[in-house]
Amino acid sequence: MLPIPALLLPLSLLTAPLHPVSRPQAVRCLQPLLMQDEPPPLLIDLRKMAQPAREYAALVLRVTPPWVDVCFGCISFVLLNTLAIALTQAAHVPADGAIHRLLALITFALLQAAVGLPPSEWLRGRTDESRIDPNPLFQSGSPLAGITFGVGFGLSIAVGASLLGIDWVPSAREWPSTDRALELLAVAPLVDEAFFRGYLLTAIELAGGAPTAAIFASAAAYAVYQVPPSGLLSGGANPPLLLFELLGAYLAWLYQRSGGSLPFVILTHATFNVLITGLRAAQVGSMLPF
Repeated sequence: MLPIPALLLPLSLLTAPLHPVSRPQAVRCLQPLLMQDEPPPLLIDLRKMAQPAREYAALVLRVTPPWVDVCFGCISFVLLNTLAIALTQAAHVPADGAIHRLLALITFALLQAAVGLPPSEWLRGRTDESRIDPNPLFQSGSPLAGITFGVGFGLSIAVGASLLGIDWVPSAREWPSTDRALELLAVAPLVDEAFFRGYLLTAIELAGGAPTAAIFASAAAYAVYQVPPSGLLSGGANPPLLLFELLGAYLAWLYQRSGGSLPFVILTHATFNVLITGLRAAQVGSMLPF
């Protein structure tokens, strides 16, 4: 099994303080590759090489080039995840679920640095202070406020479903193994928020999409990505799809109101996952992970 500190390194980089006054040395070390505002000459050359193809695709699809970036980003993210799953399973890598997610995200960020939306535009821990909601929980500047919003969303789902007569209690399941818990409670929130909120919301808005439209588009993409194809093709009501759409829209709204804070929505997402995992485990008498 890989050491947990090594697997949590990417999470620690993104959950740095919201304001760039005391950014960790590790983040500054990564800046030459991904996070700098001015790309190195090699990346500038790659972007120039890709520009004709980008403009041709825009002409064929009858959209502006930024919308080509959105489409390219979504397709490449899915393909990179599929490739990462195949590679980690073939190599019998321990904690393959967490590893393939991190591998796909890192590769996606590298690809975007080369020919897409620069990671400095979306893979960041700091916020845009001009867009922060006046609500004190947002103004506090602490990502820990995300725990409050995660608990609030869980309670809202429980109350709303009960009032509508919907069976909202998740099926019983033992507390996951260490590898699975690491993926579910840390890596999945990190990767999902970095792409669906950090990248996709930003890309849609830069392409000219309205903020509200960006919320619904990213929520729909998130739900479709999370629900297995068999669930998407089944007829009738689809509670999991609806739940992921609501969660995706809620997290996107929080991302916008927090001024684009990834740490904030990562902790909100992780808190909700902890609640669901604990509720599942409580039904079989294994509430605690030991």
